[in-house]
Amino acid sequence: MKTILVATDFSAVSRNATVYAAQLAKALGAKIILFHTYNIPTTVMDIAFMMVSVEEMQKENEDRIKKDADRLFASFGVEVEWLVRIGIPSDEIKILADEKNADLIIMAVSGEGASNKFIGSTTLNTLQKSKQPVLTIPHNANFNKISKVIYATDLSYLAKPELFLVLFKIIKVFGANLHVLHIQVPGKKLEEEANAKQKLDALFQDIDHEFSIMDAESIMLGINQFSQKNKPDLLVMTAHKHNFLERIFGKNYTREMLHETTIPLLVLHDKE
Repeated sequence: MKTILVATDFSAVSRNATVYAAQLAKALGAKIILFHTYNIPTTVMDIAFMMVSVEEMQKENEDRIKKDADRLFASFGVEVEWLVRIGIPSDEIKILADEKNADLIIMAVSGEGASNKFIGSTTLNTLQKSKQPVLTIPHNANFNKISKVIYATDLSYLAKPELFLVLFKIIKVFGANLHVLHIQVPGKKLEEEANAKQKLDALFQDIDHEFSIMDAESIMLGINQFSQKNKPDLLVMTAHKHNFLERIFGKNYTREMLHETTIPLLVLHDKE
């Protein structure tokens, strides 16, 4: 892993995510690209209250991000490049991640203006649009040695080895244990369960891992119960054509449950 793109909106939760990212980047031997996107006022009211020019807005944001970049370098000794652009945040994050060939995107679970939602609109949109793995950091998460990882899967598709490169790297560097978890609705056993388990065992054959199947009324209820018992340092899921991710994030109670967690979430993208 060489490059980690870290999105920031300068909020407290976002700065916490940048600190987590810097510590992870140092452990992985990667550099950081610290990135901020801002919008030009579009309504008459916004323009009426706009007291600075676009050039001044750009300069102000560049000054702020440079200070954050310098602080990260001074604190953790990690290489930090910084960049500020005008545009829609999730679109610009996707564009820059492609331009810089980023291996991983890191951002806070929610930033300014996210209210009580589990995921701010920028984070959710980035999860939906990005082809790169995205690691979301809850507001109260602190970086620790990653010893336990839970990979939650619905077992409904064939996983590609290249999909897990970032996860493999993290597990190797930290010597972490992987727990593969499948949540099923009581009484609805997956017909291909044994075959899927065999393929996952083959995929993770070089990694210390366990496999568990748990009955629960919902995916996130099961994941939360399992996480409370096993206390992982990282939760991993996959976004793919079967919309596993959308089923998880589609309901308000799910967002609220995840909003309360302190576990960073790594989303892998199985997209064309």
